[in-house]
Amino acid sequence: MPRAALSRQTYGGFRDGKYSSASETCSVAFGTAWDLAKVEPDPFPVPSAVVFGTRAAHAAALPETVLAWSGHSPVHGTKGGTLTTATATVVAMTGDEVASVYKEKFRQGAILVPRMLIMVTDAVAGPLGVPQGRRAVQSRKTTLDNKPWKALPPNEGVVEEIFVRPAYLGESIAPFRILSTPMTVIPYDGTRLMDGADDRIDRYPGLAAWWRLAEEVWLQHRNTATRRTLIEQLDYIGQLSAQFPVAAYRVVYTASGNTLAAALVRDRLGIVEHSLYWAPVMTLEEAHYLTAILNAPALSQLVRPFMSVGAFGPRHFDKYVWQAPIPVFDPDSALHAHLVSLADQGTAAAETVQLKPGERFQTARDRIRIALARAGIEDALDKAVRQLLQPPGVRPTASVKRLPCHHGVPGQCCRTSAASHRLSV
Repeated sequence: MPRAALSRQTYGGFRDGKYSSASETCSVAFGTAWDLAKVEPDPFPVPSAVVFGTRAAHAAALPETVLAWSGHSPVHGTKGGTLTTATATVVAMTGDEVASVYKEKFRQGAILVPRMLIMVTDAVAGPLGVPQGRRAVQSRKTTLDNKPWKALPPNEGVVEEIFVRPAYLGESIAPFRILSTPMTVIPYDGTRLMDGADDRIDRYPGLAAWWRLAEEVWLQHRNTATRRTLIEQLDYIGQLSAQFPVAAYRVVYTASGNTLAAALVRDRLGIVEHSLYWAPVMTLEEAHYLTAILNAPALSQLVRPFMSVGAFGPRHFDKYVWQAPIPVFDPDSALHAHLVSLADQGTAAAETVQLKPGERFQTARDRIRIALARAGIEDALDKAVRQLLQPPGVRPTASVKRLPCHHGVPGQCCRTSAASHRLSV
């Protein structure tokens, strides 16, 4: 079975072993399951487990203690292998876990796809230029565009500048810093989102021409199973309209990856895309408090047991972040004030990193994290966040030291696995 059966809330009813209905009684007594997540190569496309159960008069729920297999399995058609077993415990989610109050405040950004209809770059203006207050734009085409959109010619137009907004994508965010933000055309006039059938859009002829062309291309090439209009695609379950009016301070963090990255957005025009989660905050101090917590590597480690596990391991943070008991910001708390100060220091350190033209965002994030580590900010964040999330009356757990790697930066290495650097003390 998928390894998710051992812990995910979706499988809670299965783990109970009670399958009776109004017409038939059926109970299962489960034994110790096998966890195969650490077996290499993975025998199945997704992390897997083996579950044992027998029909019984009384149900016995699946134990949280499992037999964890690890090591290398024999290659197909050969002998050998170095598999070992050990007793382990899985964290089974029931839905009753204590979550942070911030969980309800954050939501996913808007679905800004297909990008070639929504995102734009500056176009070359004609010999007479463009009227004041307008901007010559064309579709932003990249190698990452999907079919059929990548094969279509770019749209071109002259759009009123008030509708050209920055877009914050997953690749726009690094720890404590904003990277590049492409432009996007959003038909919001300060009151509501408009589509091509809205009479109000004709007040803006440049936008009207661009958007109606985009709608025409969308209807011709959208998936046959899709019935949403283009504006309905962007505003699916209100993910775009919820961003208006744009707040003065927003905290954004990446939905997936190996380590969280979060930053403060002060831009009153920018739109957040669905590869990010965002929330408005009332004060700059609260924004710094949250970015400090989210950028601490310790938080990524603490929430890992709650994350869904796929073929490439746990990579999707989504709102699992808020399963950690992160308290509401208290301006009178010395520890909260310390986190605010660390965020200020982190922002300053991140800004000292000179970004290179055309640099991949993953590389930029790595270099920023190296700067944070060298400045001692990463370790200070980890220590403060572990203290913040420590249950009352419980002594702090042993910290984890990272041995220096080949370039002398603790916890950062491009040649050696992270596991070889860890030393519990």
